[in-house]
Amino acid sequence: MPEEPQDPLDSDYEAEKVEAKKEGARALEEYANMYHEKKQRWLAQGERQMLQDFIDAHGDDYSKMFWDKKLNIDQLTEKQIKKKIQRYLSDKEKALGPYKYD
Repeated sequence: MPEEPQDPLDSDYEAEKVEAKKEGARALEEYANMYHEKKQRWLAQGERQMLQDFIDAHGDDYSKMFWDKKLNIDQLTEKQIKKKIQRYLSDKEKALGPYKYD
């Protein structure tokens, strides 16, 4: 009597072992990894000026920056402001040297 095909939902079912990735997929991944370069993003002049105004007005108090209605016209969150200022200061430090709050 011929063997019945197994039900994949059966707990005794054993699937055939299949190679996870074919050679073409591996070659594409290797190619993508070889030529993957992280693009350098830059801050626009207006954004740099806004961030410098934040620092001049509030130092490193991100909560005050968040609540400042005149400077925070884009309604950025504290986390967004902090991230942008950290990036701004790191870019500035690379160009000019270490930055100290006044």
